Amino acid sequence: MLDTQDKQEIEELVELKVKAILKENNYDINIRLVKIEEELKHQRELIQQVIHTMDKRFEDMNQRFNQLTWVMGTGFVVLGTMITAFGLFLSLAGP
Repeated sequence: MLDTQDKQEIEELVELKVKAILKENNYDINIRLVKIEEELKHQRELIQQVIHTMDKRFEDMNQRFNQLTWVMGTGFVVLGTMITAFGLFLSLAGP
């Protein structure tokens, strides 16, 4: 059988081994956490880049719609002026 001193030595060895394993696992976990944080940072940067691109696209579309609105408004004014002038010309020319 084992005497008390042997039991204590075994307990100490087991304790040291458990601590070493836990320390190694913590180290692995810390490395994984750092990698995850780096990947999240990269994903955040990509998302910000996509948002910036979308904002630019929306601004370009807004500018295009404003231009189309002005062109359509100008066309209606010209068309209305032509119809009025043609109507005035016909009324002055008479039957």
